[in-house]
Amino acid sequence: LPSSSSSNFSSPPPPPLPAPTNHVSISRQFGEVKGIWVIDPRIIAPALFLPPLLPDEGEDFRRNLYIKSHHGAITVEVTLVPSEGDGLSSGRAAIVLEAGTVNGAVNGTMVRLPTKIKLSGCNGAIYVRIPRSFRGLVNAGYLWGSLRLSDEVRSRVRYTKEEQQMIRLFIGEPDEAQFSCDTWAGDEVNVHTKHGSVFIGYDDEMEPEGKGVLSRLWGSVFS
Repeated sequence: LPSSSSSNFSSPPPPPLPAPTNHVSISRQFGEVKGIWVIDPRIIAPALFLPPLLPDEGEDFRRNLYIKSHHGAITVEVTLVPSEGDGLSSGRAAIVLEAGTVNGAVNGTMVRLPTKIKLSGCNGAIYVRIPRSFRGLVNAGYLWGSLRLSDEVRSRVRYTKEEQQMIRLFIGEPDEAQFSCDTWAGDEVNVHTKHGSVFIGYDDEMEPEGKGVLSRLWGSVFS
């Protein structure tokens, strides 16, 4: 009999991605939030389908993705469609994604496009995986916990500022043209948790043994 080999079998193709959108808003009191979305900042959504404005939003500024669960983990995969120059529907220079939970873990993976990501938790750790192309600010805050960087991320930290329970890092080569007074126009990740630690590593690094600190629950694919 001919010998069989695992090479004779090919894995099934991944399921197709959902149709792109520009605004996603989900808020739940109980239960996990799980989903896959494609965010295209060039899409202009009909007003009928736009979520209500949050307190800090206006008609000229809306989050592209807002996920919140008071009691449950957040498991989200986000693919960002590249946009050229002034192709953003509102003329903004960044995509804004936010996810937060009161009781549960939040995981984030970030990759290209000038993107602002905000992850927050109350009782649980925050796990962030960034692409090797990441060049920008990381603002990490915690009340009871610590900030942990993978060895490779730590080797690319250019500046560090720490005060009270807030640490600010700049990862990669800074571009002075993207600094304006105290603002930064490039990539930025803001993470905050009251009771838990913050972990940051690259998205292609090997996952450590045990709890899977850098496990991919939230994924963003930028080109």
